[in-house]
Amino acid sequence: MNIVVLTDPITGSEARIAAHLGLNCFKFVARTPDGASIDVLYAADGFETNGESPSHSGIPLLFPFPNRIREGRYSWEGTTYELPRSLVGYEGSGNAIHGFCLDRPWRVLSQTESSVTAAFRISQDAPERLPLWPTDAEIQICYSL
Repeated sequence: MNIVVLTDPITGSEARIAAHLGLNCFKFVARTPDGASIDVLYAADGFETNGESPSHSGIPLLFPFPNRIREGRYSWEGTTYELPRSLVGYEGSGNAIHGFCLDRPWRVLSQTESSVTAAFRISQDAPERLPLWPTDAEIQICYSL
């Protein structure tokens, strides 16, 4: 488990990011000028430890496709790809949904008190999924308060 905690040094607002579960920002508590705290995001109880329903908690990062692939099958430049039903993102309708990385660990590249940058590359972080996509792909995300 790798929880990254970010704190805004001016306001005291805090974010919690599950780097081991798709770099999901599952908690953000905003501090108002009058000292009140506002919990902004929804996350299922225990999400950061059990990883249940990663697309329904916090801010899931959906890559390399954010929506649905009908019946988990698509063609690209003459090659047909079929996504296995074992992907976390399979829904009851039989469509693949939400990409390859929302339940996977991300590599933290840099971190300060108030920001974190991390990356996910299919060939490095989910090599068994590389044959499911036409090319290797990488995404880098920076959260900053």
